[in-house]
Amino acid sequence: MPSYPVSPLLASDAADGAGWPPDLPGGGLVAIRVADLACPVRRVLREGDRTALTTAGAGRIRSGDLVVFCKPVVIAPAVVRRDGHVQAGGHPADHARLGVLEQQLDEMTGQHDTIGQVAAQVKLAGKVKGTCRRSMTTALTLRAVLLMTLMPEADYTALMTALPGDLAGMPWHIPFAVPTATVLSNLAGSGRPGAGPAAAGDDPGRVRGRARGP
Repeated sequence: MPSYPVSPLLASDAADGAGWPPDLPGGGLVAIRVADLACPVRRVLREGDRTALTTAGAGRIRSGDLVVFCKPVVIAPAVVRRDGHVQAGGHPADHARLGVLEQQLDEMTGQHDTIGQVAAQVKLAGKVKGTCRRSMTTALTLRAVLLMTLMPEADYTALMTALPGDLAGMPWHIPFAVPTATVLSNLAGSGRPGAGPAAAGDDPGRVRGRARGP
């Protein structure tokens, strides 16, 4: 009986990124007292607010305290808005990884970030139409294509939900929405040509896709 892996959280561990303290093992869980959590926004939060909570001091944890156990999602530079919103700088596509599959690929090629290096050399063919902001990168498209081999029964929507994983829920400083199936189809499917021979005026690094902020 064939079996396929359940859609995992494919976002890379925070420990894989720059900034994680080298003396701390792995990207393990972080324990924070509920009493130490605070909202950085200087007003009552409204629906649609995109901010992370912060810690008001680092009180010592004692037996019986209510504690939030959090798994790090990403390490990114903070962007603090005038009204106090704490958001993450950067783009989810720069942090999404394929976990063990990508580690094995790097070991086979003997180089770090094989997919990223291949993506840097790809020239885009034609213009992929879209609106608002850049929601896909060449590297993210390549990772989505590889992910199809692990999720053969999944459609494009499921692939683009699994690939960024928890990264999609982060309060990024530029609103991010999971790219639609149409965006991925235009880049990697049989519709409009995506990665291929270079076309004049094309940007080899990023392509535009539909993404509407919350």
